[in-house]
Amino acid sequence: MLRKTLFFVLLLASVSLAATVHGIIYEWSTLEPLEDSIVYVNSTPAQQLVSRDGNYSFELPMGNYEIVARYYENNSLALETTESITIGTEGRYLLDLIMFPALDLGEPLFNETWPDLDEQYLYSRQDDWSSIIFLSVILAAVILFFAVKIGLKSRVEQRQETQEERPKRLSKEARQVLEIIQKEQRTTQKELRKKLPWSEAKVSLIVADLEERGLIKKIKKGRGNILKID
Repeated sequence: MLRKTLFFVLLLASVSLAATVHGIIYEWSTLEPLEDSIVYVNSTPAQQLVSRDGNYSFELPMGNYEIVARYYENNSLALETTESITIGTEGRYLLDLIMFPALDLGEPLFNETWPDLDEQYLYSRQDDWSSIIFLSVILAAVILFFAVKIGLKSRVEQRQETQEERPKRLSKEARQVLEIIQKEQRTTQKELRKKLPWSEAKVSLIVADLEERGLIKKIKKGRGNILKID
């Protein structure tokens, strides 16, 4: 009886200390949400889901994890990414994933057993040329991957610099709204109104102005709107 009690206490403690890791999966070239991606996390037991709308969410206890996302086209691996995260306290963790071209292009979603090669083919000149071509393709893919990643990082930094400059031309009220959205990362228009001493109409006008300037993005969800930095 005592063992069962201790087991349930430990189980409840692990559940109470769990955190939610969530985010959006983006395609690297368009930075648009990517649908139908497969997302894994190396928890115990491991978790896996198929993101139909570009969003994902996992419940994880304290610890270190790797989240892997993969996107397949015609049963071949096309895009992938891996991100590490440390869960130190309970709560919600935002971790967006950017999918880059896969290094192992063409890896099938459903693996088949590869036949054994004859020894005479292993040492043939034709196989030597195949190996050289294969290694050249892999090297080119690696170079392309890092070039794209560096270019994307530069693009994100430029966008951040532009966003830091734009608020200087805004009104005091608009800057206040923008600071709240930046701090929360994502918030609803209803929650935003609760934090501001203004009327619903005034908040709506400021949000519309920020959206028109391209500083925020408004996403329709149900009867409300989710606001985020664009």
